[in-house]
Amino acid sequence: MRAGIGIKLAVGLAALALVAPAAASAAKTVTYGGTVAPKGTIAMDTKVNRFGFVKKIIALRGAGIPSQCESSGQLTINVNLNRENTVIPGKGPFEIKVKRNGKFGFSFTDPQYNLTRSIKGKFSGRKDKRVAGEFKYAAHYPAEGYYPEENCDTGLLDYSATKGGTDVVLPQRILARR
Repeated sequence: MRAGIGIKLAVGLAALALVAPAAASAAKTVTYGGTVAPKGTIAMDTKVNRFGFVKKIIALRGAGIPSQCESSGQLTINVNLNRENTVIPGKGPFEIKVKRNGKFGFSFTDPQYNLTRSIKGKFSGRKDKRVAGEFKYAAHYPAEGYYPEENCDTGLLDYSATKGGTDVVLPQRILARR
């Protein structure tokens, strides 16, 4: 009778040992939320390792970000870059790898309109509690409603965010400009 319990216990522990590393190695998604200077909000979704350190950024969202447009002048724009709506030519779906020291950088120039999108920054604090850096977002917008077809550019803006900070909630229908 006792031998049967010992065998069952050994089999159960062996099964647990096989399952535990798979669960521990699964990357967890964590959102950072914060502000853009001089105005606007930003959020990013990240994948963190089992120790709580960020390995990559998989989505960027921004709302109310000041931008200068060719015809419309000063406007605020919304930004939404993620794996579903952004493919980087030659690299695949959107993601930004984070180095062991917490630094990251990404730059992409749209070949059709020669407009650059870039972001750089650094995660800091215990278990990457904060992130700060600068970004530039330029895009071509087709004519929509009363807005003409034009290019808009934010220029270089500073941002800062904290782990678990307020997420950016974009409108259901993301208008190119507000």
